[in-house]
Amino acid sequence: MSKKSSEQSFAAITFGKNLKKLRTEKGLTQEELAEALDVTSKHISELENAISFTSGELMDKIAAYFNVKLEDLFISEIDNEAITNKAIKMASEILKKNCEEFDKQYGIEIKIDE
Repeated sequence: MSKKSSEQSFAAITFGKNLKKLRTEKGLTQEELAEALDVTSKHISELENAISFTSGELMDKIAAYFNVKLEDLFISEIDNEAITNKAIKMASEILKKNCEEFDKQYGIEIKIDE
């Protein structure tokens, strides 16, 4: 799978998960959402399961229906957690390195709890 198609797949999966989350939080069935958006419940199911994707027009309707920004439909909680974990790891490594350099330069050891 090419990088572009894997990114498209990730976008479709993220979109589908977010659509399902919004729908269930609002207490709607796939049929009820489909009726509100003037599509079939099969299409909603395919979107939620990343089997198919949709037009920009329907994406706009979905965002408006749930009162969210279009980009919010593509934000992954996994992404945010992974980015946070990577940032914490990088900061920890930098801090350890600085403490080691401080110890070498001044002869004072600083311990960091992990």
